[in-house]
Amino acid sequence: MYEAKEAAQVAPPPVAAAPQSLLATMQAQGWRVSPRVSNGWHTLTNGTKTAAISEDGAVVKMFSTTMCESPGEGAGGVKSAPTEPPISVAQLAARAPELGEPVLNFCRRGSFALVAGDPKAGKTTLALKICAKKAQEGYRTLYADFENGPALFLHRLKNLNMDLMNIGERLQYLDCRDAPTADHIAEAIRSLGGADLVVIDCWGLLIGRDGVEDESSNALISQYFMRIRRLFAPFNAAVVILHHTPKSGASEKLCFAGAGASSLQRYVQTIARISEDKNGAWWFNAVCREIDEPFKPVMLRRS
Repeated sequence: MYEAKEAAQVAPPPVAAAPQSLLATMQAQGWRVSPRVSNGWHTLTNGTKTAAISEDGAVVKMFSTTMCESPGEGAGGVKSAPTEPPISVAQLAARAPELGEPVLNFCRRGSFALVAGDPKAGKTTLALKICAKKAQEGYRTLYADFENGPALFLHRLKNLNMDLMNIGERLQYLDCRDAPTADHIAEAIRSLGGADLVVIDCWGLLIGRDGVEDESSNALISQYFMRIRRLFAPFNAAVVILHHTPKSGASEKLCFAGAGASSLQRYVQTIARISEDKNGAWWFNAVCREIDEPFKPVMLRRS
């Protein structure tokens, strides 16, 4: 009797409420999850933003930021771009906006060009020729190198038989092999006082440095490129990004812009490619959305 009375007086410890899952938190905040899984990730949308959540619902990615806790406004440090109100044609005409001048015959100021090709197709050589030529013409150029290193860069530049002294300070080299990111490139441009032409060699390593683990995710790549576009917008430079072609067997139609997410080609103004024809000739061809005249293919060399 005494033992029963004592037991009744001891209250059981409170049971902690089970923590709400990250997926449930996202859904409670208005995010919709797609039922389809792509490379282990579901796509999340809330009408204005896109993210991805792992199949087990434990990790969310916004741009290249990984979160393991409940996201809120501006999750992962990513803020949505300010939206412009509607504007009438009369107001637009009064502002007289103009397209940027063609720094290249396939890329204007403020635009992005994606140059894809197989390894050894000649992407770097072509980019070096473009940089050297534009520097000689007086344009400020920056070569952001994620692959080669300064010794190989200079060796290849000398092999082009370019007058390096005539190029002067207008061609700048940025060694990006030790994990710099897009922010690092933007800071370099800012330190130079701006640039007319920026070459990034190459896309796959850039997004890897910025933490994008799945280059085939349309959601992640779309959000990442929107961030890149906002980051480089103040400089109004023509930006050329070198990229590898898709792996053997990939759909040529969907992956014309290179390996990875097909959504990438929606965010660039020019898609270019270096490819070999059946006769062993290598051609450079481009589709330019902002250039009025059709681009005519240019033969670079024969095998």
